[in-house]
Amino acid sequence: MFVVFTLNGPIQPMDRGDIFEDPLDEQLAAHGSGEIVGGGTGIRDDGEVNFCDSEVELADESQLPNVVAFLESRGAPKGSYYSVEESDEKHYFGHAEILAVYLNGTDLPDEVYDNNDTQEVYDTINELVEGSGMIMCHWIGPSETALYIFGPSAAVNRGKIQNYVAEHPLCQKSRLVFWNESPAGQ
Repeated sequence: MFVVFTLNGPIQPMDRGDIFEDPLDEQLAAHGSGEIVGGGTGIRDDGEVNFCDSEVELADESQLPNVVAFLESRGAPKGSYYSVEESDEKHYFGHAEILAVYLNGTDLPDEVYDNNDTQEVYDTINELVEGSGMIMCHWIGPSETALYIFGPSAAVNRGKIQNYVAEHPLCQKSRLVFWNESPAGQ
């Protein structure tokens, strides 16, 4: 049975493999219940990842709830779905909300970029959201760097980081966006 699982998040191909596909493939192989046979990435016009797909060949339909539970345990975002071969029906799953922190990479004074480190911002934000989320992936675009915080509540995570973002020089002119408010691919 061929199933496509579409994850509604800005998950880079390497992250898709490390976080979702490779562990799922190991789990399926250990139980003889299927294998990952492909995957893909939907990209927006600006180059930012919009969603990703994992193509799975399952031994039978009874494995679907196990795969969904596994993906949700790894942080599958709200608005994710799966569709079974030869069917247009989408079965939605996922609980994680994504808060995107878009750091301005072009409009701050040169000394801000020279004297501050994006890795420090990444590490501090991860510390601030500990227990309610974590940065699972990032994107470096032409004018912004995005840090994507996955967790049960984007609003809670926004509350935990908003003071830091308001005060840190490298976070000036940044944007906080509730990322996955609509289903994948929209």
